[in-house]
Amino acid sequence: MQAPGSENLFTQVRIRSFEPPRDQLKCRQIYASVRAATFSWISPKRFKESDFAPDIVGETLLVADDAANGIVGFIGIWMPENFIHHLYVLPAFHRVGIGRALLETALEIISRPAKLKCQMANKNACQFYRHLGWREGEQGFDDIGRWVEFILD
Repeated sequence: MQAPGSENLFTQVRIRSFEPPRDQLKCRQIYASVRAATFSWISPKRFKESDFAPDIVGETLLVADDAANGIVGFIGIWMPENFIHHLYVLPAFHRVGIGRALLETALEIISRPAKLKCQMANKNACQFYRHLGWREGEQGFDDIGRWVEFILD
């Protein structure tokens, strides 16, 4: 597992609870930048850092805190429904196990079935969830496109 400037990245990343005063700014930046980069079918101007606070109200958040780079990703959980609402990792840290570690840590604190929704146009994310054993459920459409529900029993 490698990312820029790291021989052994995963051992340097710690999954921990979100601490608002300390983590808010970095998570806001990740939220806006990763959505703008990932949801390529939507104008990047649509995604703003100010979206973060209202979009996480009532959620439990965990962050991936890298010893050298600070926060490189986060996951948001809507506990009443065992629903993974957010999973964002900076692109430079994709494919090194951080998204999986965030997801596995979240799954340790929620019941089954766990659910999430993923934009169907986000092919990499859909493939990621399938690879981890999530099955497809309902499909629908929202203001940014068609989505598919993923369920883990």
